[in-house]
Amino acid sequence: MKTDLTSIYIEKAKALTLFKRFSEAHNALAIARKNLSPELTRWQVNLLSQAATTYFAEGDISSCCYSLEEVLPLVRALNLPDKEQRIVSLFARCKEKAPNNKEVQNLEKIV
Repeated sequence: MKTDLTSIYIEKAKALTLFKRFSEAHNALAIARKNLSPELTRWQVNLLSQAATTYFAEGDISSCCYSLEEVLPLVRALNLPDKEQRIVSLFARCKEKAPNNKEVQNLEKIV
């Protein structure tokens, strides 16, 4: 199995999010983003999905929706139905938690 810095830091952010160490998780995602090659769209999907998950876990619904809005077109273009379902599921949780949030309402138009 071949790993690279992007994948390692995305996994690190996932673990840090589980331990509610959100600032460190965002730092790990920033490092992953810095090392991400533009042609690696599947890793971009993973990075944006994890960013959305981290934002949701820390209660930042607006930023979560921004990340979901950015990742959704990529997931659809790459035809990744499992990932799209996870995005829709996370969106539903955002809508449940903050139905009047402007970003939730904007995202609802494209989901």
